[in-house]
Amino acid sequence: MPFLPACRAWFSRQDAVLLAALFLAVWYTAAYLGHPALPGNSPDHPDGWLGWWDQAHYLASAKAIARFDLNPDEHLYPLGYPLLGAIFVGSARMHPFYFVDLAALLVTFLAFVEFARHCGVARRWSALLFIAVIVSDKLLFANWVVPWTTSPLAALLWMLLALCAAHVSGGPRRCWLLGLVAVLVATLRPGDLVLTVPPLLVCLLVDLRTRRLTWRDGVMFVIGGLVPGCLYLALHVAIYGLRPSFYMDWSAGIGFTLHGLGWKAYVILVDPRPWIGGGEGLLKRAPWLILGIAGLVPALRRPVPAMLALTLLVHSLMYLAYVDLLPTGFWRYMNVHYWTWAFPGFALLGLKLLGDLLRPATRPLAAGSLAVVVALLCVRLVPVPARGTATVDALDYTLPTPAFDTTYFGDVTLHDDAGTLVNVKQIRAIPMPGGVRVMALKRPFQGDVTANGAGLDGLESVRLRLKRSRHVEDRRRIRWR
Repeated sequence: MPFLPACRAWFSRQDAVLLAALFLAVWYTAAYLGHPALPGNSPDHPDGWLGWWDQAHYLASAKAIARFDLNPDEHLYPLGYPLLGAIFVGSARMHPFYFVDLAALLVTFLAFVEFARHCGVARRWSALLFIAVIVSDKLLFANWVVPWTTSPLAALLWMLLALCAAHVSGGPRRCWLLGLVAVLVATLRPGDLVLTVPPLLVCLLVDLRTRRLTWRDGVMFVIGGLVPGCLYLALHVAIYGLRPSFYMDWSAGIGFTLHGLGWKAYVILVDPRPWIGGGEGLLKRAPWLILGIAGLVPALRRPVPAMLALTLLVHSLMYLAYVDLLPTGFWRYMNVHYWTWAFPGFALLGLKLLGDLLRPATRPLAAGSLAVVVALLCVRLVPVPARGTATVDALDYTLPTPAFDTTYFGDVTLHDDAGTLVNVKQIRAIPMPGGVRVMALKRPFQGDVTANGAGLDGLESVRLRLKRSRHVEDRRRIRWR
């Protein structure tokens, strides 16, 4: 019978992917059970990560949804992730997000493999690439284990990329599903809705160029988005009324800024030590990202890789511009989880770059892009004393080093010639050996500065400015007064 040979042929093509998915499930479960912050793993902290700020609010919201409690005080964060956790909160009281995040990891993997196939990478090789990237670093993999909204977000973004890749490659045109997945992104992290624009825009441009776009496509896309959108809006109104939630107001208050964007990229990716007294850059932990970053430009030549490259660019610019993303919290508070979905994407672009370097026709652009990235990594940004300068980037205060959380989240206010600056929203007070460093986040300090809070009242400060150097790191250090 032709049916049985067809089934055997299908399984032979899929067996590498299925085995890889099984491996990921086992690896995830082992990492989950062995995580030191797992609820119940430590007698001193029985709540584990459920006692952390974000995770505690996820769980409280999930429990409230399960008992149909619409009190807004129970729902701090967007409702998408708690809605998923509410499904399991009754049967797995301390571990409702285990199933959600495991499913998110597997969906991300399968969607990644499907997207990579449209990029010309065989399934078995993309499966191996995904596993190599995901499990190669224990700390980075922990972002899949600890409950974060970015885990299901990764699944949705890769689903959208895979659907868009099939759309522009002559595959199934599921416009209603594109709208559905795009709107679901907003139920998890509303600001990340902007990440759905690049792949959808590529689909639109390809359809316009090939004259495949129809009114029916547009109607189906809108219908697909309206269904979850209206349901979520109804739930939002039932909880918060016709006003933004606390999370929406809070996030808007912190906001984004283009001030110091290059500095932010440097301290996050390369080396934060001169600025915060410790830590490490993301490229030190994952040096293969250099290839992925260099692969962004060559990827723009073709529609499918271009939609990934553009999404990664938008994502990187958006989060580097996010005021609260700093190297202090990047590892200490696991803000690296913002990049959970992006790591496999950069790895795929890095693999494509290596292929371009091997082909004479594509070698010049690939080699040029890699050379530019390497040249930029030779630049060092260090703080040096600023004397007689009207504007400065940081202030050093000499005093006994205070507790980290007390200062980092503390009530610190600075006043300069241009106005008032508040900790977290416009500045950040960071404990350093011998004192406190206050970083300017949204604009530089101008003129005379006075400080209030965190023991800084009346203290004199050392004014620091940014120095760019193409040499090896500047070894001069700030001496505390």
